[in-house]
Amino acid sequence: MDRLHPRRDKFHFVLVHGSGHGAWCWYKVIARLEGAGHTVTALDLASSGIHKSDAGSIGSVAEYVSPLMNFLAHSVLDHQVVLVGHSLGGCAISYAMEAYPEKISKAIFISAFMPRSGDYFVDPQLLQELVSNGLVRLLHIANHSEANSCEPIAMYFDSKNALQYLYNKSSEEVSVLT
Repeated sequence: MDRLHPRRDKFHFVLVHGSGHGAWCWYKVIARLEGAGHTVTALDLASSGIHKSDAGSIGSVAEYVSPLMNFLAHSVLDHQVVLVGHSLGGCAISYAMEAYPEKISKAIFISAFMPRSGDYFVDPQLLQELVSNGLVRLLHIANHSEANSCEPIAMYFDSKNALQYLYNKSSEEVSVLT
């Protein structure tokens, strides 16, 4: 069996959501991919979707992406996966690509951040612009390792602005579900 192609032209897609979302946002994509015979895994990153951790308890990027990293580390895969990241999910899949290159055949960035080595997970200037525009508000909690630090560790979307900026091209069915 070829590691890249577990079945001749079928793939195992691992879907990673963007900020303010969860695995639930992929429901239509999952149905289409599975309908075409592919294997699909959609993950909730830490404190997202139905993941049990609280946003205030996440103190690092490593903690935030741990569900993806744990999946790649502990899954017994007889083939490589195709990572798909949307928005901030692009940062998560980039992080995973560096840690587990042997387990990944391709990475697909859908309107996603694609950081270079050494870049910020989210550029501070972009984050400030999103806050200034009213799209997000930040949760500031002292970093667990630095008592004097007050770096943002989570962001929340304002639902009215999210509809205007994130779902302005989506059907009412999709925008209501978010």
